[in-house]
Amino acid sequence: MEFLLVLAVIVLVSKFFGEIAERLQYPSVLGYIIAGLLFSPVPALVLGKPLIPPSNELAVFGELGAILILFSAGIREININFLLKNKVASFASSVFGYIFSFAIVLFVGMGLKNINSIFVLTPVQLLIAATAFSITSITTSVRALIDIKKLNTDMGRTILASSVIDDILGLVLFVLIYSTLAEYHLSISSILKIGLFAAITFLVFVIGSKTLPNVVGKLKSLEVEEAQFSIAFILMLAFAYMTQLFGFHGVIGAFLAGMVISRTTLKDSGFSEKLASLTYGIFAPLFFAWVGMMVNPVCLTFVIFLIIAGVLAANFIGSFIGAIIGKMDSLNAVGVGIGVLPRGGFDLIILAIAKSSGILNGVASDILFNAGVMLALVSIIITPILFRIVVEGKELE
Repeated sequence: MEFLLVLAVIVLVSKFFGEIAERLQYPSVLGYIIAGLLFSPVPALVLGKPLIPPSNELAVFGELGAILILFSAGIREININFLLKNKVASFASSVFGYIFSFAIVLFVGMGLKNINSIFVLTPVQLLIAATAFSITSITTSVRALIDIKKLNTDMGRTILASSVIDDILGLVLFVLIYSTLAEYHLSISSILKIGLFAAITFLVFVIGSKTLPNVVGKLKSLEVEEAQFSIAFILMLAFAYMTQLFGFHGVIGAFLAGMVISRTTLKDSGFSEKLASLTYGIFAPLFFAWVGMMVNPVCLTFVIFLIIAGVLAANFIGSFIGAIIGKMDSLNAVGVGIGVLPRGGFDLIILAIAKSSGILNGVASDILFNAGVMLALVSIIITPILFRIVVEGKELE
């Protein structure tokens, strides 16, 4: 009974701060993370103990939240046809921005050991952090573009496509890194496992895309309540379980399940709205609050601000260069560079999975995790401000 009260309190407080964030014209995820920080060990420095102690039950709800968020993203955010528009600028800005951010995290991470021996990171920990820190949050970008009425412009479309490509790049790298964690190096068996998983995923995606629409159509004749929703939820769990059999995390399978379902009539039959109510009404606040609760106040050091500044600068420069290569003018290219700064989506999911599974452990890893959370907060706050300063009111195509 006590845990049920804990869940109620976390959702209530998260929604309260999410409402404040929305009224200030920021995404609600900002409020959710702040709510989590209130329940983290940070206030314990003053109070002597955390308001809500961590628990395995809360971790289960947090991970289920991550699965549902990626399931929803696979349905709502990934549109292959959309990626083909402004493809040169989109791919170039995404790839350059990702590479520059990835490189700066590796550079700073490898330099930590020169500051203090306790900051030594394993190659896997460093790669996980670099992968996560380089992923743009599409939600914040969309909100900021809508606020300045620039969503339906070349700049807006390029930012959205670039964010989607970032998500895909990050997930692919996460799969590759996560699948080799047991041995900490690529072996013949791990390469074969990845290849087999990719082949099965491709077959399931192709077959599912062709057969699932017919199955969904037949489900309409069922009289049992919410049959379509139940089947979709079962499919999500089945895909998540399949990926776990191959040694990957279930969020990958949930994302693939969402992409398959996005090609059926379920997407336009009210299913997306019902899923959004479940995901963003309950589980997303729980997940992002859970992330905030894992912040370790002992590891809030100046290195975090160095990482944040480096990642944001590298991401902006790389994306700006990519947009210029894609033949965008300088104002649009600056807008693209700003638009891909936000974090607070897939990046936090990767970091949370790595921390809860024990991959990120120790002082140096806690610093990286804290940096990821603070990076999300800072980037969410500054992106709309930079947009209003630089591109609001300007004539864009």
